[in-house]
Amino acid sequence: DLQTLMITSDGPQEGKTTTALNIALAMAQSGARTLIIDADMRRPRIHKSFDLPNISGLSTTIVGETSFDAAVYRSEIENLHVVDV
Repeated sequence: DLQTLMITSDGPQEGKTTTALNIALAMAQSGARTLIIDADMRRPRIHKSFDLPNISGLSTTIVGETSFDAAVYRSEIENLHVVDV
């Protein structure tokens, strides 16, 4: 069973966000509980795709300003949760 999947590349605008979003959507729609984490510190975009605020997320959790639970947003799509930078 797949537990973790990371999408990465060495350059900008190569489709990382689009690929990650499509995989996350497909997994959630198939019934799998899915958490997508945007770890792009320079150009975070996942929150825009779900029209979510970019107030707390991965970076605030790492520095101890926010608990991880507070950084997880529920999307409108069943089984899909989001953590942004």
